[in-house]
Amino acid sequence: MQQGGNIIACDALMRMVDRDRLNEAAGKKEAAKLLAAGFSKREVIEYLAKRGLVGSQLSDAVGISLSDLQAGKY
Repeated sequence: MQQGGNIIACDALMRMVDRDRLNEAAGKKEAAKLLAAGFSKREVIEYLAKRGLVGSQLSDAVGISLSDLQAGKY
């Protein structure tokens, strides 16, 4: 909408959103595997942050609140 109805811009934006959703889903699966393998939440957060997850994506992946993540209480 912001691009004046430009179909190409809309398609590109939707591809970016889809990639972000896929990356988040893959991060959640990977976090579950790492936590089950005995890694600490801190180690998992640091690993996933290097892979591009941020904010609520990280907190959701390891099962902590966003405020705890931001305060470093994990």
